Amino acid sequence: NNKLASAASVGGVCPAVGNVAYDDALGLVEGDDCVRLTIEEDGAYDLDTGDATVIEDPGGVGVGVGVFVDTRTSGTSGCSLSSAPVNPQERADWWLLAGFIAWLGSNVFRRKNART
Repeated sequence: NNKLASAASVGGVCPAVGNVAYDDALGLVEGDDCVRLTIEEDGAYDLDTGDATVIEDPGGVGVGVGVFVDTRTSGTSGCSLSSAPVNPQERADWWLLAGFIAWLGSNVFRRKNART
């Protein structure tokens, strides 16, 4: 006796709970924005402590955050290398890395010379 049905809203208003727009046989219908959830008293989805006047439902309503549309034209699965030339002067991250490695090498060289 646990059922889930959906219906389309009219002017942003959902049909009343007993309205025939909710068809239990169809369940959830894509595009419908109203949901009716029927939970049987003391059934599998009623988590109360046996009180016949209370239905405790741990569920809630989920809201979609949007749909991701993959607009890539290559089949790289998210990782790709480009054959387009890159101007090194525009890539400061490589210059910083090269400078850091040079600084490390300089420190190692100085320490070796200071010991001898």
